[in-house]
Amino acid sequence: MAGDYDKLRRAHAKISGSMTVTTDAGGKTLVTGKANHTIHIQSVHMQVTTPAADGSWQLIDSATTELTGPAPVDTAGSVFDRDFGSDGAPLTEGADLVFQDTSRATGYLTWEGYLKPSSTMAM
Repeated sequence: MAGDYDKLRRAHAKISGSMTVTTDAGGKTLVTGKANHTIHIQSVHMQVTTPAADGSWQLIDSATTELTGPAPVDTAGSVFDRDFGSDGAPLTEGADLVFQDTSRATGYLTWEGYLKPSSTMAM
């Protein structure tokens, strides 16, 4: 099963990465989209190190389509894992992957995925 995840990342442009979450709330672009391509997210891992009473973390695309839904950040050590399978959850074509933080919690996140051509390109 894990081989299928790697196979798709090798066949297409790998966009996996990680980020340390700081106290700067707001939206942060994690992966920039590309015209005629779709980002596919295979898995996400978020972990809170310093909690915040209010707010949440979530992944969305730049067209504001929710990928993960809000994850609470009010408990230190809380973990939010989501596995979308080897094909991954597709974002809106051409859209960026965005981390939305409505808190001042700290922690880290990692994601696995790939960027795949999705439309017939003009020749």
